[in-house]
Parts: sequence; C-alpha cells; structure tokens
Amino acid sequence: MSNTETSAAATSPAGRPIICPTLHHTGALTNRVDEMAEWYGNVLGMRVVLRSGNSGGVGVNSVYVTNDDAHHRHGFQCPPGGLESDPEAVRRYARIGHYAWEYDSLEDLLLSWERIKEEHGIEPAGCVDHGVSFAFYYKDPDNNTVELLCDAYGDHAESLRQMEDPRMVTNPMGRYVDPAKLLAEHRNGATLADLHQRSMAGEFEPEVTPDATKLF
Repeated sequence: MSNTETSAAATSPAGRPIICPTLHHTGALTNRVDEMAEWYGNVLGMRVVLRSGNSGGVGVNSVYVTNDDAHHRHGFQCPPGGLESDPEAVRRYARIGHYAWEYDSLEDLLLSWERIKEEHGIEPAGCVDHGVSFAFYYKDPDNNTVELLCDAYGDHAESLRQMEDPRMVTNPMGRYVDPAKLLAEHRNGATLADLHQRSMAGEFEPEVTPDATKLF
C-alpha cells in the first residue's frame, strides 16, 4: 500500500492534483515521558523502539514508540528543565482536541475495552455511537484525549456517505453507549448493523451520561 494517494476530489485552485499523505506519527511534549510510554503501551500496544536522554544533542529526554512496522508512531519529549504544568490548560487554550486510532471491527474495539479495563484499570471517559463510528474516549496521563474507534458500518465508503448526508447535522454527536451492554449483545450473536441500529435508538445508553465538554 502506498504511503500517499492522489484523490480526484483533491485538486488545487489551479486544477493540479493534491497528493494526500497518510498520517504517520504524532508527538507530545510532556513531563511524564516514561509514564506516557507505558500508558500507550498498555492501551495501544505501543512498544519502545528508541529511548534517548540527549535527543538533538540538547538534553531532551525522548521516547519513541510504535505498534506496527513503522519506525515510530508516537514520540514523547521532555525539554531540559521540564515543562510548566497547568491542569486547566487543555480546557482553556486552543489545541488539538484528540488523537484517534481505528480498529478493523467492533469486536476488536470491545475486546480491547475489556482488556484495558480488566488488566490495567483504565476506563474511557465516555463512549459514543456517532452515527458513523463507535468511539471510546480515553484520557492519557497528561489528560490528552485518545479516541479508539471502529466504523459503524464496517465500510468507509458507506460511513462517508452517511457523514455527508445533510441529516447528519441534526445529531452529529450520536448516542452514548455502555460498552458492557454492547459486548454482551455481541456475544449473544448481534450483528454490527443490529448493534448500530439499537445504539442509535438509545438501547445501550449508560446509567450516567458523560460530560461531553470533558471528552475532547
């Protein structure tokens, strides 16, 4: 598979094709380099591929991790002297709201939710059927939002069609869901289409509704 693709829909004002690159990795500045690497290992299966106490020759403490064959998918860096801490910064300042990783199936997402909860005691801040995807939102040690998701149709072409439907604007958030209820019904033989339909009807809503303003 190529790392870049040319889309007929992506053209410049001059009519030239825009070559669309694939997102390769993300990076974060943090005081918790090792804690972050461990958390992403537990949640996303990231393994450390490089650890450096003098990255760039200027004393930056760095850890690089990956969960596939790429040389790294995430990096954590702490500059000399560390960083100032402001617990409310993620709510007060412009920023990237979240990072998202996609599973191939709802089963993979639900089994990962179960493993992460049972083995590490980490639970999502909220879980949603957005109408186009099932999305579970977690908070890493720095309170960054990590979204784990799967396509609600098992088909990107169909979920894109649904996203572009003008009716989507009436409820872009979708419905909150309880992963335990979804997993139980999945194990009882419910299909993806059935679970999606029932989720959007509100059948799997959690007992406590998450605060949407704190998810992102």
